[in-house]
Amino acid sequence: MHAKVGVFLALAPVSLIAGCQGGSLVDPPDNAISIEIGPDGGTVRSEDGVLTIEIPPDAVSESVLVSVGRSGSAPASIGSAYRVQPNFELLQDATVTWRYATADVAGRDRSMLSIAVDVSGRWERLRRMGADEAGNTVTALDDQLSFHYGLIEGLGDQATGTDTGGSDAGSTDGMPIDTSDTTSGPTTGDPTTSGPTSDGSSSSDSGESSSDSSESSSSDSGESSSSSSDSGGIAVCSNGVVEEGEYCYIEGLSVAMGLGPTAVLVLDLNGDGHLDVVTANGMSDDVSRRLGTGTGFFGAQALFGAGVSPSAIHADDVDGDGDTDLLVANAVSDSVSVLLGNGLGSFGAATDFPTGNLPRSVATGDFDEDLVLDVVTAHTNSLGLLLGDGLGGLSPHTNFAAGGSPVDLAVADFNNDANLDVVLANGTSLTLMAGNGGGLFGAPSNTALLGTASALLVVDVNGDGLLDAVITSGGADLVTVLVGNGVGGFGGGVPFGTGPNPVALAAGDLSGDGLLDLAVVNQGDGSVTILEGNGAGSFTSAATVAVGSAPTGVGIGDFNEDGALDIAVSNDDDDDLSLLISNP
Repeated sequence: MHAKVGVFLALAPVSLIAGCQGGSLVDPPDNAISIEIGPDGGTVRSEDGVLTIEIPPDAVSESVLVSVGRSGSAPASIGSAYRVQPNFELLQDATVTWRYATADVAGRDRSMLSIAVDVSGRWERLRRMGADEAGNTVTALDDQLSFHYGLIEGLGDQATGTDTGGSDAGSTDGMPIDTSDTTSGPTTGDPTTSGPTSDGSSSSDSGESSSDSSESSSSDSGESSSSSSDSGGIAVCSNGVVEEGEYCYIEGLSVAMGLGPTAVLVLDLNGDGHLDVVTANGMSDDVSRRLGTGTGFFGAQALFGAGVSPSAIHADDVDGDGDTDLLVANAVSDSVSVLLGNGLGSFGAATDFPTGNLPRSVATGDFDEDLVLDVVTAHTNSLGLLLGDGLGGLSPHTNFAAGGSPVDLAVADFNNDANLDVVLANGTSLTLMAGNGGGLFGAPSNTALLGTASALLVVDVNGDGLLDAVITSGGADLVTVLVGNGVGGFGGGVPFGTGPNPVALAAGDLSGDGLLDLAVVNQGDGSVTILEGNGAGSFTSAATVAVGSAPTGVGIGDFNEDGALDIAVSNDDDDDLSLLISNP
């Protein structure tokens, strides 16, 4: 299959504005997006990603609903102009970034482009911070939320624009411009975060602490993408049509999480039909949760304590109340933390249960067939089992020797005996631990791997109804597919190349052809390799997309509900989550 690739380079996160409250939304444009900005700061972004206004912490003293949309009543500008409401001065300067389409600036001097604001029907140039001609962006500072924003050409009196089609200014050249700077003072705030909507969850009686309320930190209009296909075709991205074999992502979006996130979950925690994200944070010893809005934005971050150095996270209903709970493997404290959920996206205080040494992965299943979920962990040389009591409690762990160095695990009935088994990514082997249905496991059965395992995924890659194992080998820069035979054996061992040091992977129909593809996280160069599946167990490298520094985990879901899957990647060094939002 020929893959069309379209990747959009978005803005790097920058600090934003602040201000005192005032004004309200009055007849916002039909295309407007409204975002609640509070004292923690946030990001205001137009629907098409052209205009991004980043507001730093302490820029506003109270929460305010901010709207942004295209306007037809602004002075003539290059491309569309945008109306922002309400309008008020900020306590800190905002960073305003404009991403323009190449076609809009054809024949113009890109080094002379500036962002301007509408003052009494005249464009006044904002103090420009810089321009990235390769990235098609211009950045400026604003000390208030201004009424209209537009893009103009010129740093002095000769600034010009193009009629947007709905403005009162009929001239496209020599338009009225005030060239004086309208902002002053330094930019402040955390450049790695951007602002949220309020999630309304309470921290009382739940062990929850609130943190910055961030949304996606940057965006892209999708109009200046680079596209290619192995058939010589060009990907038509940003046309709203999901096409088979097309990979179109807004690249560079991120949202702040806790310190040193090691793993990510994508799921609907509060039952509102929108996907949420959760990370285990290895350096801050907690879990971050952000509730999704279905638009690609996420609400305020909430933090829930865990053990020391969380290394993995799993979700299930361990107390049988119908709400999703979290289980966190803690590598340094040798424990599993159980956080019981309330069904609204919040969790109670963690209860820790001892495990074996250095747990690296955690999962659930009913291994003694008492209709109550139990917990298994992968840790040094063994598989650990903690039987559940149905109320969220766990028994003392029992270890089953596995040899090697297990780093990941998966639970299923691999030998079709109606009892749950466990497979381990275990050094240079895939290890099957066959369950007997009574809470015991047989001797390890090993299948040789190419290289040393770093992550494991169990899924039916060839459509035969049997589970297969897909394993990343960090040192060998490979993904290996081991085809399951339905009786506990795995064969094939077919390798597929990845980027440097792959450490995590997830599966989903990323190409829109109805077949499973793989998203592989490469820690060596901070990227995701997309391997397109053919439905028969084979994969072809289709795209590589940049993410953050030292990525650790990956999840797939449709965050903006446009019918195309998006990708979330946790980044250890950046303390954030990269969001690869589809832009078909």
